[in-house]
Amino acid sequence: MLRVLSYCLLFNLKNKTVDDLVELEALGLKLIYVGAENGDNEILRRIDKGEIFDFTANAILKSHEGGIKSSVMLINGYDRQFNKLSTFELCTEMEHFIGETDLEDFPRSDHVFNYLVLKSVLGKDKPQMLNIIQQTNDYFRAYPNY
Repeated sequence: MLRVLSYCLLFNLKNKTVDDLVELEALGLKLIYVGAENGDNEILRRIDKGEIFDFTANAILKSHEGGIKSSVMLINGYDRQFNKLSTFELCTEMEHFIGETDLEDFPRSDHVFNYLVLKSVLGKDKPQMLNIIQQTNDYFRAYPNY
C-alpha cells in the first residue's frame, strides 16, 4: 500500500472539496505537514503568513474530514509587540502551552532552532514534560544571557 506524506500550503486546500480529499487519501496521501505557525491573527499578519487562524483551523479540519491526518507546526518566540522572546520566556511560553493543552497526541519540539527538545505523548507524559520544562527554565533563570 502506498503511503504519501507531504508538506501542504493550506490555501491549496481552499478549492478542494472533501470528496477531492477522500480521493487523494485513497490514492495514498495519509498525512500533511502544515505550518500553522501561530494562532494570533496579528502575529500572522506581521509575519505575512497570508492566512488567519480560522482559515488555518478550518482547512486542517477539512483535511481530517477527507481522512487525511495532519502534523501541525507552531512557532513560538514573539510577543504581541513582535519582540523576540528570551530563552527563559520561550520555555515559559512552552510550559504554558503544554500545561493548558489536553491532547492525547504527541507534541514535538524538535526543530533544530528549538532550545528545548520534547518528544512525548501528552496525555501520558504531561507531568514529565512539565518537569523537564521547569528544570530548563531554572537553568535559563540562572543563566539569562544564554
